[in-house]
Amino acid sequence: MTKQEIEDNFHHNSYNSRWLRYIIRLILGAGILLLLFLIFDHFNIIRYFAPDNIRGLHKWINRFGTIGPVIYISLIAFAAVFFIPSLPLAIIGGIMYGPVLGTLYVSLGSTLGASVAFLISRYAARSLIEQIFKNNPILHRIDKGVQEKGWKMLILTRFVPVIPFHVQNYIYGLTKIDFFTYIILTWLCLLPGVVIYVMAGGLVLKFLRSLEKIRGYLRFFLT
Repeated sequence: MTKQEIEDNFHHNSYNSRWLRYIIRLILGAGILLLLFLIFDHFNIIRYFAPDNIRGLHKWINRFGTIGPVIYISLIAFAAVFFIPSLPLAIIGGIMYGPVLGTLYVSLGSTLGASVAFLISRYAARSLIEQIFKNNPILHRIDKGVQEKGWKMLILTRFVPVIPFHVQNYIYGLTKIDFFTYIILTWLCLLPGVVIYVMAGGLVLKFLRSLEKIRGYLRFFLT
């Protein structure tokens, strides 16, 4: 066997090995996502994400007692991974935990979900995500922006959300941005919006309490 044939055989085996790793990661990633979805579906958790069910979600989380915050953070992370609007959950955070803890929990959950989506895209299901976005000009623009501007591109897309937050998480997994840089900057960029949403939840709570007082006064004077 000639030297060229040996090299060709080596490259062929390396190519097959890479594809095998991609397939295994894809199967594992898809299996994990499917398992999480089935668990949430089995316990009928997904229905609580509807805007009309904020009160029901509030009661459901309270049932877990001291581990309620962990459940709450996990729900927000789940929403980020599966493209579910998390605004109702952020409002719930302001109502249940107040501005400080609510902001902390919402930002942690959102960053956790963004990190999971990033890792899925980079490792577990990279080939699948690449196939989804391969003809999408958004991916090429972000990838080029990361190469030219580095972490500044991440800050730009987070503060000027022309691309949906959940989509960005998967796209950035395909770029060369460092994972820890991604986590830190994502958390920092999320904070201003999180504060607004959580404060909105606090205002909703104050409004409901004021409404209850008014109802109490009306009952007193009318009875």
